[in-house]
Amino acid sequence: MKAIQLFKLVFFSIILVSTISSCKKDEPKTPEEQAKTKEKILTSKTGWKLDEIRYLIDVNLHYYHRYNRSNNTDNSDNDIIVFKDGGTGTYSFGATGAIQTYPITWSFTNAEKTKMVMAITFTPTITLTLYCNDVEVAENMFFMNAYYTDQNGNNIFQIARRTPVTETVPFSQTSNPSNSEQILSQRTGGWKLNTIRYLTGNLFSYYQRGAASGNTINSDDDIMIFNSIGSGSYSFRTTGPIQTYPISWVFKNSEKTKMEITINFSGLLVTLYCNDVEISDTDFFVNAYYINPATGKYILQVARRAP
Repeated sequence: MKAIQLFKLVFFSIILVSTISSCKKDEPKTPEEQAKTKEKILTSKTGWKLDEIRYLIDVNLHYYHRYNRSNNTDNSDNDIIVFKDGGTGTYSFGATGAIQTYPITWSFTNAEKTKMVMAITFTPTITLTLYCNDVEVAENMFFMNAYYTDQNGNNIFQIARRTPVTETVPFSQTSNPSNSEQILSQRTGGWKLNTIRYLTGNLFSYYQRGAASGNTINSDDDIMIFNSIGSGSYSFRTTGPIQTYPISWVFKNSEKTKMEITINFSGLLVTLYCNDVEISDTDFFVNAYYINPATGKYILQVARRAP
């Protein structure tokens, strides 16, 4: 079915959601007020166009950027989500002159409004459900990562950013602190892994520190140490003793929202290409892709670390 073949462009939408509130300045905001604000922002726009997406299907890594098209593997110019009151809306995509539109339902699934479920109905028998995490919502940005399974049993993982259809300039991510190198390196004990979600081949893996259930891997001993000179170490345990390997790292743009981390596994180098980097004294967030040298397959991951 042509429509179903096109749907793979579809779900590379959606976007991580940062809390914006409409309360009085300096007045604390209740969870109810934050929830109303996020939902109001989503539904107040005539639509949310796809600005950037990176997604993995099996071994194939796909990419689209509306304003920097040199590395695009897909054309998602007409990829638009409309959120309506009451948890309904539409999803549109396709070539100009042949755009297809389908109904959606959507809802936040936690009090913080950082998780969302979105279902797109393509036919009476085909509905794809996206499980969205790390959702951020602002007046000019909707960001998230999501995973789902298509009608053929393929697992798909995506990281996407959207902006209102009325926006005519690229979204500019807030710069990290100028002393980001110092923030990373001053944690001499390192940055432990708090959560990670990734896809390799057709297999989803997930870890959350302290979770009573739901983890598919154990990353309790996963720690990165950053030295101020761009070196450091990476430690983890699969079975047996903890293993430690040297790393090198560098920011790749002036805003320090992109970085590369190279791990030297006894002469075998693996480079993580990190995007949407967020750094604070207590939080280090990235999404990254890299190639598993043992299998030659891409891995796409979203990870959050803490001191």
